[in-house]
Amino acid sequence: MKQTLRLGEKGTIVLNVFAYPQLTYKWTKDGQPVSFDGRTTLDRYSGSITFNPVRQRDEGNYTCEITDSQGASHTFDYPPIEVKIIGKLSHMLYTCICQLHFIYLI
Repeated sequence: MKQTLRLGEKGTIVLNVFAYPQLTYKWTKDGQPVSFDGRTTLDRYSGSITFNPVRQRDEGNYTCEITDSQGASHTFDYPPIEVKIIGKLSHMLYTCICQLHFIYLI
């Protein structure tokens, strides 16, 4: 599954797994545990990860292991969630210079 995030903006890897009682989520990126800090947060209800702002280093292959209250677990890893980072939208003003050529036939 591919998800695209925009560099420098807020972006979310959507998992959308809901259950009651609440599940626990263990995310990895390229085989390494994802650390959650002020910039990278986990929605404990849906399992989604939010980056604010998205950085180039967030690009990679993500997997998530979910565990229910009884200890049963399932890993979302096939296919892994492939996250691609695309450039930030530019708010620049572009000016188009057009040249017109007239040819007069007599």
